[in-house]
Amino acid sequence: LDILIPYPIHLEILVQTLRYWVKDASSLHLLRFFLYGYHNWNSLITSKESFSFFSKRNQ
Repeated sequence: LDILIPYPIHLEILVQTLRYWVKDASSLHLLRFFLYGYHNWNSLITSKESFSFFSKRNQ
């Protein structure tokens, strides 16, 4: 699947859009679970990196 998204998209809008392409509800719930997990994991990593960057800079 080769889809280019030019700007960040809200995860729920992405899942609702994919609902029209995929008719299996259980796979959509699984996709939503992984997307939110991936989003939360990336935001956790990003916040740690920015925190460590600023703490090193202040020393």
